[in-house]
Amino acid sequence: MYDQITTVAEIDEVSMEIIASIVQTELIQASALAVTVGDYSQFAVQGANAAKIPNAGSFTVTKKQAGQKALKQKLSFTGDQIPFTEHAVVQGLVEDIASIQANVPVVAEYLRRMASAHALQVDVDLFAQIKLMSTQSYTTGSTPTKKDFTKARKVLREANVPMDAQLYAVVNPTNEKEIMDLDDFVDADKWLSGSESAKLSGMFPGGVAGTGFIGRAYGFNIISTNVVPSSDNGIYFYHSSHAGIAFQLRPRIQEQYMLEHLGLLVSMDQLYGVKVLDGGVRGIRIGA
Repeated sequence: MYDQITTVAEIDEVSMEIIASIVQTELIQASALAVTVGDYSQFAVQGANAAKIPNAGSFTVTKKQAGQKALKQKLSFTGDQIPFTEHAVVQGLVEDIASIQANVPVVAEYLRRMASAHALQVDVDLFAQIKLMSTQSYTTGSTPTKKDFTKARKVLREANVPMDAQLYAVVNPTNEKEIMDLDDFVDADKWLSGSESAKLSGMFPGGVAGTGFIGRAYGFNIISTNVVPSSDNGIYFYHSSHAGIAFQLRPRIQEQYMLEHLGLLVSMDQLYGVKVLDGGVRGIRIGA
């Protein structure tokens, strides 16, 4: 027996509301955090229960003295693992009469909203790992300041985190306005031209609109998302190598006709894993 079935009665009552909702922005946000972390899906080999990410050490330059042998070194190889523990699924059953008498493509609308729900769930799972940062810094104020950004840069630089274009600062919408009011904040809309537009296309393959990317400040790409609780006044600073995601099964759509219900069962599922890497040293939370 199924938990929820869309019936003709429901379609009759809300068909016009469904039509209106289609032309409105989808309330469930698209994934904002997936593009800010490393995607290690290439290590999701068949038959494995985890993605094994190889890490290599580094060499140290030494000085050779006259008449002495040069110091021989070797690389040490270790690895992180991202277990595939998140099997996320959304299913819905649409009766034939509901689909026939609706003046909107009900199944297509189901799939679109299923995809949005999956994107949000990926962000929820990712944030649970992103916030596992080895460094926490507490402030007396509740609003972001320039000092928060400069302190984050100092901590990350001391941890040998690359100071490149893959630095992110994630906040909730409550703190969004405060950051946009900072003197050195650059709105995303001012980037959407010329070479900067090409850079953004590389950083956000799915497009900037709807990703939560609001702009840049002090070298950080600022992301605003509802997965950060409204009660959390912190800013989560990190590099893309701070956490990782690996998909063993990309979103899969399946349909099965259910004769006993005279309807179509629609399913969308995916299998993935998320994990903070390097013990969380590549991120810092600053806030009250």
